[in-house]
Amino acid sequence: CGLFLVSLLMTWNYTLQKEVKARTKMLSQTLEKLKGSEQKYRSLFENLLDIYFQVDRKGTLILLSPSVGKALGREPEELLGQRAVELVSFPEREEKALFDTLKTKGYLEDEEVLLGEGAKKKWFSLNARMVWDQEGREFTVEGTLRDIDQRKRYERALREEKERMDATLRSVDEGV
Repeated sequence: CGLFLVSLLMTWNYTLQKEVKARTKMLSQTLEKLKGSEQKYRSLFENLLDIYFQVDRKGTLILLSPSVGKALGREPEELLGQRAVELVSFPEREEKALFDTLKTKGYLEDEEVLLGEGAKKKWFSLNARMVWDQEGREFTVEGTLRDIDQRKRYERALREEKERMDATLRSVDEGV
């Protein structure tokens, strides 16, 4: 009976060792996949040309991509913890209407905003959406900001040139 018990324990030990090795190998492979995935997404995040952001439900910036440095000349760490509305202005729409749209639709698409402080403000196109937690109570707002400052300058120059041309044509018409 003792020999049988020892044999049974050795078999069980061997089976457990095999199971531990198999699970260790599986966990190791999963960890490698996770590392690869993390590197891929870190590289994507760190090399974005647009600004990626997350704002908590109180409006506080909780995540900013490094691209904010090139766009605004300030590092993400300097801006994290600030209220987003301190950096963004909405000259095209009322701020309240914009937030109402975000609440009702759950997203904003291609909204033109000014971002920055003082004379250093630049035009950006804002895309954002609300992201709810699993219970559907807490939310964050995440999105991207694309620099459209150069485009806005070209649009303004074209508009001014058109106004000059229209004025010239009116003066020619009046002279005839």
